[in-house]
Amino acid sequence: MSAYPPQQAQTSPWQSADLWQGTTYRLPRLLHQLPVAHHRDHQSIGELSRQWGRRHLAAHFAQNTAHSRTIARRDDMDTYIAWNLPWGMCLCYPHGEAARLVTVCNFIDVVTIYDDVSSTPPDGGSPQPAAQTEKINRILRGHRPQDSFPLGQALHDVWQDFTATAPTGLLQRLTQAMHDVLEGITEETAIRKSDNVPDLQTLLRLRRGPIYADVCLLLLEYVLNIELPPEFLTDPRVTEVHNRWADSFFMLNDILSLAKEIRDGDWSLNTVAAIGAAHQLDLQEAVNETARLIELNESAFTKARDELLASDLGRIPHAATYLTELDYLISASAAFQGHCSRYYQRSTDWDPTRPAMVTLNPECLEITGLPA
Repeated sequence: MSAYPPQQAQTSPWQSADLWQGTTYRLPRLLHQLPVAHHRDHQSIGELSRQWGRRHLAAHFAQNTAHSRTIARRDDMDTYIAWNLPWGMCLCYPHGEAARLVTVCNFIDVVTIYDDVSSTPPDGGSPQPAAQTEKINRILRGHRPQDSFPLGQALHDVWQDFTATAPTGLLQRLTQAMHDVLEGITEETAIRKSDNVPDLQTLLRLRRGPIYADVCLLLLEYVLNIELPPEFLTDPRVTEVHNRWADSFFMLNDILSLAKEIRDGDWSLNTVAAIGAAHQLDLQEAVNETARLIELNESAFTKARDELLASDLGRIPHAATYLTELDYLISASAAFQGHCSRYYQRSTDWDPTRPAMVTLNPECLEITGLPA
């Protein structure tokens, strides 16, 4: 049975992001048991990925000088590079093969930009993800688009790297997961067009599958250079671990991206907003309740994972390595975002094992670590 009872979708009581300008709220401790690790080759991986990004993404930024209205001053390649997404990937996959992790970093660069542009077009018009679906599907089939779609060319080039190095079965699953991402973006867009904050169950359903969870898990197999058998992946006990992992990962992502999304007026798909809307909580109360659910879910995840490790499934080749590495996919979300300028323009003493204060200044979102 789910730990999150269904609630009716409601119009958000947070009528305007302007209400929160200058507001400071306390962020409770976010990590309690899970370890944090960094890939030993993170510097060289980051440099190789940045070089790839400058070669493959420069044309996109040159073509889209007002790249995305969701991010202040997102019109500059150097601003994007400064987000340092490869550092985050080295936290997510700290024990992956270095060459494969570079490919993953490049892929995440493209997907992150595509998601931003698809959800909030720079011209202020309505998102049209369905119109892009066939273009992306053709790219996944090996077609390289014309120069008018430079982001698609970048996706084609990194996808060819996957095609050359991933086992056939894993590549097929990754391709299907990308189709699911496109469908999920279309569903998210429909939710954004309404003025409602969806219920928590709807958000968790999206996050557990179509919106990136499946992709993140497949990338873990890829960077570890393993391929798990169907009898492992389809077992309900593994599904439970995956669901608990996804809930932890994305609730951490949402509680730390909340300030950016409030500033950008794009918080309707944030789990903190869903919890606040469902229970008529103010900002601090919603943050506190989300942090409480994060802690409960972390305990539920570790319990389910440990039970799986001790079972017959834990003896399947590569299963123990895979299940243990899921810890880092969760902790990375908390460790990285507090230091990333995509989310906070000023970060001081951030440590996810301690509380922090967040200040919603539109021109400079701030997060400051507090004593334990």
